[in-house]
Amino acid sequence: EGRAPSERGGAGDLARRVAVWNDGAPATCTQEMPAFGFRTSLRPLLAALVGLPAACGPAPSSSGGGTGGATTADATDGSATVGTAGSGGSGGVDAGPDEPPPRIVGMTTYAGHTCAWSEDGRMWCWGYNNSGQLGDGTKESRPTPVRVEGLEDVVHAAAGSGFTCAVVADGSAWCWGTNYENELGEALTPPYGPLVNERTTPSRVAIDEPVRFVTAGDDNACAWDPAGGSWCWGSDIMGQVSGDDVGPTALPPTWSIGGMATRRLVVGVERTCALTSDGEILCRQGGPGPYYGRPELEPPTGIDGPFTGFVGEFNNNCAMTLQSDVICWAGRFWEADYTLSSDPVTFPSVQGADVLSVGRFHACAVLDGQVACWGKNTRGALGDGTTELRSAPVVVPGLDQVAGVTAGGLRTCAWQENGAAWCWGENGQGAVGDGTLQDRLVPTPVAGFPGVP
Repeated sequence: EGRAPSERGGAGDLARRVAVWNDGAPATCTQEMPAFGFRTSLRPLLAALVGLPAACGPAPSSSGGGTGGATTADATDGSATVGTAGSGGSGGVDAGPDEPPPRIVGMTTYAGHTCAWSEDGRMWCWGYNNSGQLGDGTKESRPTPVRVEGLEDVVHAAAGSGFTCAVVADGSAWCWGTNYENELGEALTPPYGPLVNERTTPSRVAIDEPVRFVTAGDDNACAWDPAGGSWCWGSDIMGQVSGDDVGPTALPPTWSIGGMATRRLVVGVERTCALTSDGEILCRQGGPGPYYGRPELEPPTGIDGPFTGFVGEFNNNCAMTLQSDVICWAGRFWEADYTLSSDPVTFPSVQGADVLSVGRFHACAVLDGQVACWGKNTRGALGDGTTELRSAPVVVPGLDQVAGVTAGGLRTCAWQENGAAWCWGENGQGAVGDGTLQDRLVPTPVAGFPGVP
C-alpha cells in the first residue's frame, strides 16, 4: 500500500496492482475491544495466580541479530540492522540534528492506536498505550506521534489488539505491547511460561528465517516472505493457527499451505487465511460458521478465484478478481443490519483499485490517487463529513495524490505521495494523532509530519 498509483492499463498494470495489494499493504487490522472473552480474560488471571516468571527475550541492539537476506526489492545485501535510533516518548516526530524530516510511506491503524513508518525506516506510534503498544518504553497514551524506541530500518508493520509488530530490512520481525497469549511471538516453554505479560519496547519474534511482511489480529499475528515461508503465533485456542485446539502457541510455528507460496496472510476472528501464489484463498478456522472453512485448510464457502489481492479484518473480507472486480463477503458492513453471508457482493465504482483496506465496519480503496470509502460511518470513518451509512463507495473530499490507505476499527488513515499523513474517524484515545480526543469526520493532518499544506 505504500506505493504511488500510476497510469493503469494492460498486462503490466495487472502485475503492478498485484504487487501493490500484496507486497507490504498494511491493511489487515482488527478492532481493539475490551477483553470480555473467556480465553482473553483467563490468561492474566492464571499469570497472577501462579506467578509466571518474566522472560528475558532480546531487545533491539546495534548488533542486529537477524538472519540477513533481502526484504525489499532494493535491499539485496541484508546489511541493514536494528539499532538504537529514536528516543521513545521524548523524541516524537521532531527529527534530530542529523535526521531529515520524515516522509511517510506506510501506516497501520487499529481501534486504539496508529503507527506510521518513513522512507528511511523510522517508526512512530500514537493513541492508546495501556500495554505499551506504542513502543516508546512507557504505558502513557499519546495523542500525537512518538518514536518507537530502538527500531531502525522498518519496512512493514501491523497494529493488533494492544500490540504492534514490525519487520526491518534484515528480515527480522519485532513485536511489543500485550503478550498474554504470546502475541509477541516469543520462544516459550509449554504450556504457559516463562511469559512476560507485556513489553513496552520491541522484542524479537522467534523466527529463524527472514520475512518481509507482517499482519496482526485480536490476539495473534503472522509474518511471511512471498518467496519463502510463513509463520503465525499467539492464541491458537480454536486451532486458527495450527489446526489444533492447543491454546497459546509455544513457538511461532510454520504455517503450511500445502507447499504453495504465500502471497498474503489475513488474520481475523478465530481464523487465518492465505492468498496463495496461484490466486486461491485458503482459510483455517476453529470457530462456528460456514464462512472461512475449518481447522483443515479450505477455501471460503462460495468464493471462487483466482484472485490478485485479498484483505480482511474482523469478519470482513474483500478481494480483487483477475477481471479487477472488487468483491466483499462474510461481514456485510455496508448494510444497516450487520449480518454474515457467504454471498459475495461486487462494488463496480472501485473496480481496478490500486489499494484496498478493510476495517471493522467499513472499507476504503485508492483509485487514481483518491480515496473512496463505504460502510458504517458512526464515528466518521468514511471521511465524507457525515456519520451516514454508505452502501456504495464515496470519494473522501480534499485528498489527492494518495499513495496508500489503511482502515482499522472505526478509523481510516492515508498517506500521500509527498509523505504527508492524514487520519479521520474515532479519536477517543488520540489515535487520529492531531493532539485532541475529538472524533474527526474529515481527513485531519497527523501532527508533526511534514508535507501537509
